[in-house]
Amino acid sequence: MIQRIQSIWLLIATVCGILFLFLPLAEFANVAQTEYAKLYAENLIVFPKELVTKSSFYTYPLFIGGLIIAILSLITIFLYKKRKLQMRLTSINVLISIVVLALTFFLYTDSFAKDFAMNINYQAGIFMPIIALVCLIMAYRGINRDEKLIRAADRIR
Repeated sequence: MIQRIQSIWLLIATVCGILFLFLPLAEFANVAQTEYAKLYAENLIVFPKELVTKSSFYTYPLFIGGLIIAILSLITIFLYKKRKLQMRLTSINVLISIVVLALTFFLYTDSFAKDFAMNINYQAGIFMPIIALVCLIMAYRGINRDEKLIRAADRIR
């Protein structure tokens, strides 16, 4: 049934995955405010342009990770008749969400700020994988609860 609580958690995780793709993740600026950068999941916008030539900075893994989180959560909603597969896909999605979080915080924001000696100002988009992770864990708990309920009902028969 689509109207279960875990479907709502998975839908919220889907929305968070989509928002992660389009909201800014972080802003970087040096102390004098002469160099400025804004990190999105799909690209890095830098002013002045000469700053990018110092390092090639590709954010494709972030974009692909956010896309996988959104698509996998959406697909998992409609697998309500196959609870074990739904649980497996949700746990895979939790792992992907953790990887995206680690990439975002440690590889992209931290390394860019250190390489170019800039201060980090986190934006709303960086919190979307965290919210998606919490929602996926709650969805997994709901699916597991349903599976236990079905097994208990089968034992009674």
